[in-house]
This record gives sequence, C-alpha cells and structure tokens, in this order.
Amino acid sequence: MRNITPANEPQGEYIYYTDEYRDFHGMNRFMLMIITAAMIPWIFGGYVILGFNISGWAWVIPLIISGIIVLRNLNRITFPIILWIFWIVILLVYWFIGRGNPDALQSLFQMLSPLVIGCAASTFRSDNWQLDNVINWITRLSLIAWIILILRVPMIITGVLPGHGFMAAEMIGLLLLGAFYSTFYAIGSTRYIFYYLSMLAITLISLTRGPIVSMISCLPLTFAPVPIFKRMSLITIMLLSAVIIFNTDRVQERMFTSGSGELSDISLENPQFKTSGRSVMWDVLWYNAKKEPWLGNGWNYHRVVLPMYGLNTHAPHNDWLKLFHDMGILGVGLYLVTMIIQILYLIRVARRSSGAHQMLSYGAATAFIPYALIMFTDNVILYVQFFGNLHFAIIGIVCGTMHYDDNI
Repeated sequence: MRNITPANEPQGEYIYYTDEYRDFHGMNRFMLMIITAAMIPWIFGGYVILGFNISGWAWVIPLIISGIIVLRNLNRITFPIILWIFWIVILLVYWFIGRGNPDALQSLFQMLSPLVIGCAASTFRSDNWQLDNVINWITRLSLIAWIILILRVPMIITGVLPGHGFMAAEMIGLLLLGAFYSTFYAIGSTRYIFYYLSMLAITLISLTRGPIVSMISCLPLTFAPVPIFKRMSLITIMLLSAVIIFNTDRVQERMFTSGSGELSDISLENPQFKTSGRSVMWDVLWYNAKKEPWLGNGWNYHRVVLPMYGLNTHAPHNDWLKLFHDMGILGVGLYLVTMIIQILYLIRVARRSSGAHQMLSYGAATAFIPYALIMFTDNVILYVQFFGNLHFAIIGIVCGTMHYDDNI
C-alpha cells in the first residue's frame, strides 16, 4: 500500500491510497454487479426465472451479496449509517406492527437495500485514480442507455416517436445519470453538458412527464459550487426550455385530453388534465391519511386500502403520499430530514476533497434532488434496482475513499 497524490489538484484533505488487489479488483467487481443489475431490467425485466421476474432478482441478488460483504467486514464499514439509524428503527417498528399486511417483508427489504449496499461499498478502499474509472463507467452508461432505447423502440431511428409514455422505471434510473452529468459539468468538465442533454433527450422521447421535470431540475439545482450569475442563467435557460417543451404538440397531447392547454391548466381539478389514474389513487390515500396524520395507518396499509376502493394496483405513484398515508408526518418528516442530513454530509466531504472524489461526492448529493421530485409522481423508493442501489453504492465508495486502514 502506498500513499499517492490525487489525480486532480488542488490536494484535498483526505488521504488517498492504493491497495493493489483488494480495492481495485474487489470494488471493480462489486460496482460492475450493481451497474449490471441496474441495466439488465432495461432489456430482460419482464422475463421470469424460478418464478420471479428478472427485475426482482436485480435487487435481491445485490442485496444478498452486499449483506454477506457487510457481515464479513463490519469493522471496515465507513458509510455513515448512524445518520440513518432512526429511519431504520422506525422502518423495523412499523414493519413489525404491520407485518401481516401485503408484501410487508418485501417492502422492508427493498427500502433497506440501498443502505445495505452503501455499507458494503464503503468497505472498499480506493484512490482518485480508481474513482476516475467509476466516472468513466458512469459516462459509458449514457451510450448503453441509447443503445438499449434503440433496441427496444427501433422506430425512433426513422424519426417516428410514440405518442404515449413508455419505460417509466428506466427513465427514473436515468435521473441518477443526469444528476452526475450535470454536476460534472458544473464542476468544470464542459463535455458533460452533452451527456446531460442526451439524457434529457431520452426522457423527452419516452414522454414520461415526471422524469422530464426531474431531469430538467438537475442542472440548475446541482449542489456543486456554481457562480450566482451562472446558476441564475441556468435556471432561466431551463425554465424557458421547460416552457418550450410543454408547448410542443407531443407533450400537449400527452398532458390534456383536449390536446392542448396552458400551464395554468395543470391541476388535478381540471378534468382535461391527464393523470393516468393517479388522481383517483391520491384522493383515496389522502382521504385515509387525514384520519391518522401523525403516525399513519400502518406499514404497507396502502396495499390494503387501494383494492378496497376497487383499484387494481398497489403502487400509488406518489411516494411522499404513500409514506404520509402509511407512516404519517413522523415517517415523512424523518425521511426528509435524514435525506437533508445525508446531503449536507456529502457536501462537506466534497468541499474537503479533490478530483474524482469531489465530483462523485457532489454528484451523489445532487442525485437526491431528482429523487425527491420524482417521489411526487412515481414509486422510486421501491425501484431500488434502477436508482437507489447504484446511488448508495457510489455514496459508499465515496465514504470508503476517505479512510485509511493500516491493517489492510
């Protein structure tokens, strides 16, 4: 093991070093597993193996492997799990009380999966040179995303675009890439603006409204240090872009049953505004949530309530409302506060770092922005194979890079 200078100056506060085998090869294999698990459902998600679809295996297998890594390396965990301890406790308490509700245990494992994977990733030690490789992998995912999109929807090559939304879960996964690309650009790597715009283009092609809005937010709201004038310029540009996108014929037809409308017409009270059935589910959950606003109705109880009202679904497409319904203000507040604390932690790490370590730290912090936004319209908390697992794996390796173990 040898101390080295980070790939980029100025020198950060943390010690960077190389472990010739354990960190390079071990972390490479681990990250390859997480990235592969995030991308395989794009192509084979609907296929079934041993009675379970591949999308399910894509989070179960990494969770099991990560759990083994954690148990074998408890003294090497550097992920700030203490920041999440109250959230973990409340999840376990609510699960235990409501363990008889539908899919209670599965939902618990899905919500804990990113934290376990983050802990496992943090047991690896690396340097800025190795983290540069991680950035290269993240960069290549943009090309892979385009290839998969063309394979699944070859008609786009001819310029013909579907008039309906598709690949919603996959677009949620792209938000993670958008957060990192926009951050890399803000830090000073100008070429990443093209990667970011290419991700925005994919969400526009897929015509998924929530991911489009969340992707637009990544650039102006990045936590990377950006001069005030430049940030205000970015906000202005992205707002103008959003208005232009909103007024395109394809988006107008997707938004309103009449085929056209104004920004002021975006309202759940407007019968012409297309909600894809969401408004009915939200009305049901909101009505029941108000009965138990502080502690909620119980773990996964939304999966009991929705069928009671004749809705053949268990996914309300609003994670904030789902948490409010099941866990009340206590659950929503604790989750939000914990995320904010995690963001502040990553920003603090980034300010004391340099090079690739700094880029990934700011990127991981920024990723919470589109995550929190897409929670209003989708089920990102449970789509861990698309977003959460890879996000927290990167947080984990960021934490692992900060620490030096003389006994390695």
